Order: sequence, then structure tokens, then C-alpha cells
Amino acid sequence: MAAIVLGLFTRGISTFPLLAAAPVLAAPVLALQGTITTGVAGIVIGELEVAARSGGAFLTHPVQLVTVVALTALAAVLNRLMARYRQQLKDTAR
Repeated sequence: MAAIVLGLFTRGISTFPLLAAAPVLAAPVLALQGTITTGVAGIVIGELEVAARSGGAFLTHPVQLVTVVALTALAAVLNRLMARYRQQLKDTAR
């Protein structure tokens, strides 16, 4: 949400760090589907922001796109590892 507000109302600030961090921050809190949805939303919002700033051209910043995709994949892996760890903790507590 902060990335959308910053992207709409400021022209000199890049929202890329917020969009890149979103799936990694969502990984320990949300389920796998929520983590991936957060990453996809970050990609879509980032591309829309780039298109709005560049006059409608998509994929003009491929490094940012690849970075958010890679961080989303990393967040998915972290999400699964954390879910497995939580399950092991539940099993040992019984």
C-alpha cells in the first residue's frame, strides 16, 4: 500500500525497495499462496508504475523485474522452510 501511495504522489522516489521486500516480509506471516500473491502484486504494481512513468512502455527495467521475481521465489522457499519448522515444533511438543 505504501508503494502505491509513494508511486502515485511522488515522482522522485523509487518504490522498488518496498516492492522487492514485500514478499520476503510476507513469507513468515502468510501461507504460501499469500506469499506468492504478494510477490505477483509487487511485480504488477512495479510494472504499472514503470509504464506510467515511461509513457506506457512495459519491461523497461528488466533488472528490477528479475529481482522481484527472484525474491518472490526465495520468499516461497523460506515460507515452506518455516512451515516445516513450525510443524516439527508442534510434533515435538506433543
